[in-house]
Amino acid sequence: IERILECMGGLMRRLHMHKHKMPLFGDKTMGRAQIEILMMLCHCKVKPTMRDLADHLQVTSGAITQIVSPLIKKGLLIKIQDEVDKRVTRIATTPVAEKLMTKAKK
Repeated sequence: IERILECMGGLMRRLHMHKHKMPLFGDKTMGRAQIEILMMLCHCKVKPTMRDLADHLQVTSGAITQIVSPLIKKGLLIKIQDEVDKRVTRIATTPVAEKLMTKAKK
């Protein structure tokens, strides 16, 4: 968690805490919440559910859907069915997202 917070702090400083959407990764325009989700997911060993993400950001399930859906459409996140409980859907980063986040840390 400490490493995640350190990375988030550095990235947020680099973004200068803009409140609007930013073209952070070329054509991948994202808001602050989307960047926070990507950073969190890049460091998670257990992939979270949408509910976990909503709880982390302290937003509603409807709000988290609006935050995550564009990232799925951009090919940065994917939905994965839980191996133990098939009713549960988890969210994970794609290799493209991991590459972008690595690039952003530099």
